[in-house]
Amino acid sequence: MSASHPVIRRCFLLLGLALVLLLGVAAAATTVAELQRRKAEEQIATVNGSAQQSRLALQIALLAQDIARTADSQDQARMRIAADRLSEIHQRLVERVQSLGPAARELVVFYNTDEVALEFTLQRFITQAHTLSLLPPAMLKPGRIEMQAIADSYPRLLAALDAETQAWQHYEERLHRELGRMQILELILFAGVVLAIAL
Repeated sequence: MSASHPVIRRCFLLLGLALVLLLGVAAAATTVAELQRRKAEEQIATVNGSAQQSRLALQIALLAQDIARTADSQDQARMRIAADRLSEIHQRLVERVQSLGPAARELVVFYNTDEVALEFTLQRFITQAHTLSLLPPAMLKPGRIEMQAIADSYPRLLAALDAETQAWQHYEERLHRELGRMQILELILFAGVVLAIAL
């Protein structure tokens, strides 16, 4: 009877180890699943936000050309709405950056250093659109400096938005690599559970 006590203790020890490893696998699986869900949501939101920014910038540039030809106050109203929407979407992306984890450090650096002058270029473009959208119809003539300013700013803004999209893409690639490492850890823990049960 006494000889069986070490065996029983060993069985309980191995069972406890198996349970601990199993809990580790469950925790790792939950973490990976949550990160994958968050990554998918961020990808969708980022792709939509980036695409909408570029589309709105193009819409404003085209509206400036239409206003130069027709001096249409309805185009002015559309431009004002598009500029407000562009500002809103950009602010949403900035707030999303601030809420991300360590994997986003390169993305945070991009927004903080602003090497491509994204913030300045975007705000200037929006300001120019607002100014043009508020001019009296009598002042809406071809060659006005506000119209030319939007035409000149658009290529620089588009380049800045492309750089922003690339920064988000690098973040997503980094997050994907981290998820891959976590999945490998999950497999190792699961193999440990199987081994402990087999013993």
